Amino acid sequence: MAFTEDLSLFFDETEFAVSATFEGGTVLGNFTDLYLEAFEDEGVSTSTPEFECVETDVPNPIGKNLTIGTEIYLIEESRPDGEGITTLVLQLTDSMVTFLALLDRGTDHFLLDRGTDRYIWR
Repeated sequence: MAFTEDLSLFFDETEFAVSATFEGGTVLGNFTDLYLEAFEDEGVSTSTPEFECVETDVPNPIGKNLTIGTEIYLIEESRPDGEGITTLVLQLTDSMVTFLALLDRGTDHFLLDRGTDRYIWR
């Protein structure tokens, strides 16, 4: 008899997990948004939002949206751990860049900047 681990135990809303919406369904996961600031006087900073969840809850996620609370994120990358958990690398959507034209070609990602109607390589 094969051993099957209950991965939902890692994503408990009474602990650290949050509820998100993916493809019309609810997904539980752990959300982090690390903020890093370098060269404080220069104003260089970055944010890295990630969502860790059960891999089978988010099939083929790249290029799709994940909604957490009132924020809508574009899923740019999926990093499966080989044990049934995946970390989704997210990009917060905003009014300047609309992610309607994401073209996924291997590791190359192109986004359509609606302000200039130009493609941006990411």
